[in-house]
Amino acid sequence: MPLFVLLLITIVRIGIVSHPNYQNKTVLVTGMVAKDPKIYGAQKLVSVAGWFFFVDREININYGDKITVEGVADGRKITNPKIEKITVRNSLVGRLRKKILLVYQKSLPPADAGLVAGMTLGSKSLLTEKVWQGVINTGTAHVVVASGTNVSLLAMYLLALMTYFTKRAKAVVVITILIWCYAVICGLEAPIVRASLMVTIAFVGQAIGRKTDALRIFLISYVAMLLVNPTWFYDLGFWLSYLATLSMMLFGKKIADILRFLPGLIKESLSTSLSAQIGVTPVLLFIFHNFNLISPAINALVVPVVPTITIIGALGGLLGLINLRLGEMVLYLVIPFTRWFLLFV
Repeated sequence: MPLFVLLLITIVRIGIVSHPNYQNKTVLVTGMVAKDPKIYGAQKLVSVAGWFFFVDREININYGDKITVEGVADGRKITNPKIEKITVRNSLVGRLRKKILLVYQKSLPPADAGLVAGMTLGSKSLLTEKVWQGVINTGTAHVVVASGTNVSLLAMYLLALMTYFTKRAKAVVVITILIWCYAVICGLEAPIVRASLMVTIAFVGQAIGRKTDALRIFLISYVAMLLVNPTWFYDLGFWLSYLATLSMMLFGKKIADILRFLPGLIKESLSTSLSAQIGVTPVLLFIFHNFNLISPAINALVVPVVPTITIIGALGGLLGLINLRLGEMVLYLVIPFTRWFLLFV
């Protein structure tokens, strides 16, 4: 019952946010760049205060910058945007993020650096146009950005490590803090926030002795995110993340049972990929009018190396902040895995 009430409140919140009709009117929007701009050919997509617009990719706009833009409203899109002001936000998180990206740039070839930066920090700024177009064509773009999977992996590995040294209750508190720190560094994109929130709810449920039902956690996180930020309702990443997660919950085990004749790792990768595709394919077809029939197979081949790239990338990036040469030595270990990924895109 309380969840149903929250859902009704969320619907009202979304209605209030989306009610104003600015269609074909000139708007002046000021706000913080909500997430890392996405590169599309010679342009990049910028999101701010629930609006989005395209600008030349060479314009220096980054996550966390405060900008003022004027243009004509077309739904939630600003057409003919004119950037009035850009205030570079020199926060601690922003500086840390830039330094880690610089470590990747100095340590790895461009294509490899772009993959590592995308999978580890969710940054698309280092992705070459060739690689970005390749991942779009092969349906692997969701893998090349920090995703909910990264958060799940981080939580799993940290929990396994920390329970050796301390009690589970203390470990859970520390892990929750670290997960949200990682989410902030990644730019608080919808998929990262969704996974961080679901992990947090699961930990809290365990701590207070409540049964943690996956579908209930899924619904609570969905309602909570839209209550806090209703503009996520218009974020494609938000919908793809939730649809993929729901689809894996509903179909993952069934597909794995069908593929039980395959080796464990291949079965796991293929069942995860296929179940996620069931949820996101209709949306991708509607938005991009494009779907690669061999995308599930390609995903099954590249997904197994993503955790390794992410872990080595994170470790190498952090060590590189202390000593660049040490970071380079660790990051060199990632090249065989990034080259395997690039082989298919």
